Amino acid sequence: MAAEKPGPRGKLDDRQRNAQRARQHHRPGHPAHAGAQRALARVVPERATGLQSAVSDQPLTYRIQELAYGGLSPATTARLEAIASVERYIDREMAKKRIQDRPVAGTRLIREWQGTDHAVTVLEDGFEYLGRPYKSLSAVANAITGTRWSGPLFFGLRAQGGNS
Repeated sequence: MAAEKPGPRGKLDDRQRNAQRARQHHRPGHPAHAGAQRALARVVPERATGLQSAVSDQPLTYRIQELAYGGLSPATTARLEAIASVERYIDREMAKKRIQDRPVAGTRLIREWQGTDHAVTVLEDGFEYLGRPYKSLSAVANAITGTRWSGPLFFGLRAQGGNS
């Protein structure tokens, strides 16, 4: 573990001091480590074991550290919120595009494959082929051909270059 480099005045800044303190407190022999374990046991008396324990303890451990050393800076919080809002916008736009690209429920798509006509019905929440529900056209195309296909391409809803 490399030691922190002192700041311009030869002293550790608050962030470095807090990181150093946290590393010391997380050593199993340190009294603060035992105190944190007791605090965690009071909050979660019946803890899971193994990996479940490690995963379920993380938010609680973070909260204990947050209370002890302070939370995220306002600048970091603002940056994370900005990133999240962009992600939510992108998710909404992609969902709209998927809905707009999908044929109207009740539409029957017919494709001739190796001399046989295959009819698929568009449902509100998927597709139906030979009486079985499918979540995507690609799954239907796979069932028909036995190989992976782009469902919209296979049924002629999208051109070879990816344009509608």
